Amino acid sequence: MDVSVKIESLSFGGSGVGRISGKVVFVPYSAPGDNIKVRVTKDTKGFAEGDIVEFISASPLRKEPPCPLHSICGGCQWLHIPYKEQLKAKEEIFKDTLRRIGKIDPSIVLPAQPSPMDLNYRSRVQFKVLESKIGFYKRESHELVEIPECPLAHPLINRILKGLRDVWPPSPSSIARVDINVSPSEGNGIVSIYLSQRSDLDFNSFFRRLTTSIPEITGLIVHIAREEKISGSSYLFSQEREFRFRASEGSFSQVNYRQNLNMKDYILSMADLKGDETVLELYSGGGNFTIPIASRAGKVIGIEVGKSSISDARENARINNIRNATFIQATSEKG
Repeated sequence: MDVSVKIESLSFGGSGVGRISGKVVFVPYSAPGDNIKVRVTKDTKGFAEGDIVEFISASPLRKEPPCPLHSICGGCQWLHIPYKEQLKAKEEIFKDTLRRIGKIDPSIVLPAQPSPMDLNYRSRVQFKVLESKIGFYKRESHELVEIPECPLAHPLINRILKGLRDVWPPSPSSIARVDINVSPSEGNGIVSIYLSQRSDLDFNSFFRRLTTSIPEITGLIVHIAREEKISGSSYLFSQEREFRFRASEGSFSQVNYRQNLNMKDYILSMADLKGDETVLELYSGGGNFTIPIASRAGKVIGIEVGKSSISDARENARINNIRNATFIQATSEKG
C-alpha cells in the first residue's frame, strides 16, 4: 500500500516521522518537510514503518549526501541533512526522552554543542567481512555492502582500509569482522581481526605485509574465540592538551578526538574546581575525564567495570603524574 506522507520530524534511530490517518509512521532516509509517497512495510497497532517510493516534493532542508552509498549502506542515516539540522534534531530527541521516560522538565537542557568536524572525525570503525568483501550491512539485514571508504572515518582509517584490501589474505573466509582504531594526534593505528573459526594463516607474515603497505599500522590483534594473537602493539597513545593517554584495544574511548577535547574543556569550566573537592566519576573508563579533573580537584575516585579500562586508567594516572586519583574495578551500583 502506497500512501502520501508529510515528514514532520526525526526520530531516535534516524527515521523521519510522519502520520497516516493519525498513526505514526517511521520512514528511513526522509527529512522534515518531505512530501513523499511511502510504501508501508510494517503495520502494527501502535505505529507503521515504510520506505520512500516517490518524492512529491523534497524538503528544502535536503542536501546531496557526501557518500554515494548513502541509503544503501546501513552505516549512516542523516548524511542527506545539514549538520546544523542534525544537531537540532538530536537535541529535541534528547529532550523528548527526558520528558517521556524520565519525567524531567526538558527546559533544563543546555544547547547541544556542535562538533568541530562533521566528516572524517571517527577514530574507530567496525567493519563486517564476507568472503573478500569489507563493509557494512544494509539496514536491517545481513547483506553486506562493500565500502571503498567512509566519509565519517578519519582519513587514516580509509587508508588502512585500502591497505587491507591490497594485502588481503587469499582465503579470508574465516574473517568475520575487522576493527580499525587510529590515534589522530599520533598518526598511527591498530587493526583487530575477528575470526569465525581457526585459521592456518600466518598472521605475523600478514602483519609485516600490512605494515609495509601502511607503515602507520603499529599493531595487529587477531581474535579467535577467547584467544588473542598480537603482532606489534595492542594499544594506542593520544596527546590531548597537556595530557597523554593510553587506550588498549577493546577498551572504550571517544571516537571524535576534537569533540572529546571540547567536552573536557566544557566539563572543567562547568565544574569550576577549587582544588579541595572530592569527585566521584562513574563509568570512568580509561580516565578520559578523570585525569584532567584530578589535576584540579583534591581527590578523584573513578568506578569502572572494564578490566582493560581500569588498567589504562591507572597507567594514564602514572604517565601524567596524577597521584590523587583512585580507580576501582566494579559496577557503578556496587562501587
